Amino acid sequence: METEAERLHDIQSALSECLNSLPENRRQMIQNRYFESQTIDQIANTMSQGSSNVRVTLMRVRRQLAECIERRLATGGAS
Repeated sequence: METEAERLHDIQSALSECLNSLPENRRQMIQNRYFESQTIDQIANTMSQGSSNVRVTLMRVRRQLAECIERRLATGGAS
């Protein structure tokens, strides 16, 4: 039986692998939003995109990451 700490490690490993599989511009968008705490408007200005486009792209990338993580955990792809 897997401990909570092992499960968390597996999730973190899967997230890292999934982030690395993203195209550079999407990975940068996630980096800016969640690791550098930039606002949607700041990201939009930096990437020369509209705020609504950034918002929709982030929503799609979050969904893509969640699906990727679920797949990796289901197949034991994260170590």
